[in-house]
Amino acid sequence: MKSLKVTNFSQIALWLGLLLLAILSRFMLLTNKPIHFDEGINGWFVMQMSKLGFYKYDPNNYHGPLYFYVLQLFESLWGRSLEVLRAVPAVFSVLSVMVFLYGALSSRFVNLSMAVLVLISPAFIFFGRSGIHEMPFVFFQIVFALGLLRWLQRQDSKALGLFLLGLWGMLTLKETFVVTLFAWGVGLLALGPRTLRDLFGVSRIAQAWNRSVTVLFLVLLLLFVQLFTGFFKNPSGLLDFFKAILPWLKTGVHGQG
Repeated sequence: MKSLKVTNFSQIALWLGLLLLAILSRFMLLTNKPIHFDEGINGWFVMQMSKLGFYKYDPNNYHGPLYFYVLQLFESLWGRSLEVLRAVPAVFSVLSVMVFLYGALSSRFVNLSMAVLVLISPAFIFFGRSGIHEMPFVFFQIVFALGLLRWLQRQDSKALGLFLLGLWGMLTLKETFVVTLFAWGVGLLALGPRTLRDLFGVSRIAQAWNRSVTVLFLVLLLLFVQLFTGFFKNPSGLLDFFKAILPWLKTGVHGQG
């Protein structure tokens, strides 16, 4: 019993240490670099939201609404400043470290190693301190990946929940979710048709699906509709989500992006 208490205390101390280091590395001297053009544009979008009362989604300039609504929430709480603009990705950068401590993967060593690597990664630190979409998007990519990787190890509701949450976040942030889904699709094809049927068959998913997953799915679906319709003030925004794929693919294929 004493050994168990010591182990739990050590684990809690480790988590708190990682959290403290993540917060310090992401928030300390947050304004200590010039503002980027995209950061200014994102701030401008939020100013337009204040005038319209919602984020008007434009399929020809695909950037999903989630980031702007979170930024608007931060500004309503702490005012408009460069620190607040960069605080949103900084929070998601901290979450990108701590999400591995959720224990999605079976190996504690792998979970801890990934948390440490993300903590000290120069790319994660740099983009985690920039007021743009990349860091929130990468956070949901990680959640999505953890869900799929856990599903390969253990087909349970926890894996489904991570998968749904990660997918929802990517869909509501950036058009590049198409690239992520394509890359995972190609990778999973390497498992072969028999393994794919065993892992992703309807019966296997139905076994892991429970009431909690249903509630999560419905909540995420409702939030998705609300975000893209400007909380029902711009109903066409939901259809525009699907329209955005074609102009974005055209931009990528013809070398304009």
